[in-house]
Amino acid sequence: MLRSPPLNKSVSTSEPNILNIMDREVDDHKQTHITIRDKRRRLSDENYDELTAFKMEMRSLFESFQETQNKKIDIMCKNIEKVMAQTSTIKNTNQDIEKSLDFMTNELKNLQTKIEGLEGQRKEVVSQITKVEEKCELLEKSLKKTCIEIKFVPRAESENKETLFNYIQHLAQNLEITLHPSELRDVYRIPNRKDPSKSVIVVELANTLTKHKFLSSSRKFNKTRKLNVSHLGIKSNTSPLFLSEVLTANSRRLHFLAREFARQEKYQFCWTSNGNIYLRKQEGSPYILVKNESQLCCMLPQL
Repeated sequence: MLRSPPLNKSVSTSEPNILNIMDREVDDHKQTHITIRDKRRRLSDENYDELTAFKMEMRSLFESFQETQNKKIDIMCKNIEKVMAQTSTIKNTNQDIEKSLDFMTNELKNLQTKIEGLEGQRKEVVSQITKVEEKCELLEKSLKKTCIEIKFVPRAESENKETLFNYIQHLAQNLEITLHPSELRDVYRIPNRKDPSKSVIVVELANTLTKHKFLSSSRKFNKTRKLNVSHLGIKSNTSPLFLSEVLTANSRRLHFLAREFARQEKYQFCWTSNGNIYLRKQEGSPYILVKNESQLCCMLPQL
């Protein structure tokens, strides 16, 4: 019979009991864990009192801080309420202002419409006034178209209508003009308050033909001799005498401006005829009828 080989003690002949081993290890671990765990130490009375006092102090501080914060929060809430109330008031005020602005805007639009209407009426009135002034100017020129004026005639001590009529008769004789009594309608003096020596004698003639005779004859006379007061029959007085046609107030001003313009712009001639003012640059140049002041302004050279 064959003998089986001897068993080796180092070699396991069967599988170990793994579950039992694991259970033992867990028990060992639990035992170890329980043994190394320290018990909670009990505080002494002195330490306990200090901790309690610290807790009380911290609680007091927290309560004080909370109370302060509550007060601040209350104040903030009140301020917020005030701000909200003010905001509401401002909102209402803004609404009122917007309503007022809308009302004012409508009123301004109405006023603008009225102003535009009044401006249109004003322009129409100005246009009508201008037309009336032009008609009055034409009427005044028509009334003065047969009149002449004599300047720088001294006043006699006992001057009357007869004296003035005699002056004109003597003047007509010296100018070699045949003057019938019917051609002389009226003679009168216009006094000058500021300077009596500058008073003017106005002569109203029957027609424009006689008027032009006096004016043209005086110009011819002045080319050879100079008219003076002695030609009116006033003896021992040789002061210069000037004859011209009677102009309206507007024409007198325009004539003055035209003379200044002619002097400034070197125009040789500036004269009046039938109440109109004329300019001429030089002999042979076309004449210019001056109608108003704006025309003179336009004729000035642009700087």
